[in-house]
Amino acid sequence: MDSNATYCSLASVTIINMDSPDTHSIEPPARLYEAAPPSEVVLLEWLRLKVSRLMIEEVSRNDRGDDAAEHLKGIETQLHQGEPQLGLIPWHPREVLELERWQQPEREYANQPPSGQRGHTKRLLACAILLRNVGHLAHPERRSEEEFLIETSASTLLRLTESAISIGGELPFSTVQFLLWLYRAQPDLVLRAFTAFGILLLATHESRKGDERFQDVNAAELCEWCIALEKHCRTAIGTRVSSESWLIGLSSYEDRSGHRDGWKKLADSILGPSDSMDVTQTGIADLARRLANQ
Repeated sequence: MDSNATYCSLASVTIINMDSPDTHSIEPPARLYEAAPPSEVVLLEWLRLKVSRLMIEEVSRNDRGDDAAEHLKGIETQLHQGEPQLGLIPWHPREVLELERWQQPEREYANQPPSGQRGHTKRLLACAILLRNVGHLAHPERRSEEEFLIETSASTLLRLTESAISIGGELPFSTVQFLLWLYRAQPDLVLRAFTAFGILLLATHESRKGDERFQDVNAAELCEWCIALEKHCRTAIGTRVSSESWLIGLSSYEDRSGHRDGWKKLADSILGPSDSMDVTQTGIADLARRLANQ
């Protein structure tokens, strides 16, 4: 199939004006919202039960221990305060949260064993707080700190998705709910395309595991939505597009060695062949080819 084709069914993807920068005109299949109602706080509710004070203290020391007390207070405010100030998250705790985002819980560091699920929980904490705040950033000025935070958030979204899948249980489903909230809350063209792809990866992962809540979510419709949205964003971004690479090429920050490979690796682990592959899932194979053809 042609790489620019969207093969969209108007019954599943509503496209009002493909020349408009308003990506609210491209909504996910309605059944997805019914299966996983959007929620801003579902991940925070889980984290409040699972994250210990010791884990928060460890994250607060990420910047070589500098300003650890201020970072600790900032994280606790974001996690435990009912209505923290949201938007451009302050340096305390943004710096240590962004450093935690880059941790690789499956790797050995300095002769220490991989941190495993505990490490993924801390990384999920950092990514959830960062992305929640990104969802509250509205109309940032060009080359502003707010714009930079949004533009670099695709990397945060990737690691949130990885950690949710690694921890398992209800977290992948809850992360779909959170990302559906983010999709509606943050209309930035680049991030919205990556958010949609993260939702597709998580929903596909859960569907293949047999989660009955996604049994009526048609995989082909999810793929149609992602392809239509990517094309829409690419057209609207215009000359600011980094390259012709599908999805990855929308972002100059992600369209580079290391970052690009992370998306490919995650997508390959989820979108690879399935024993239950049928005609409704052929779009998944097409998406996998698009992302691999960089």
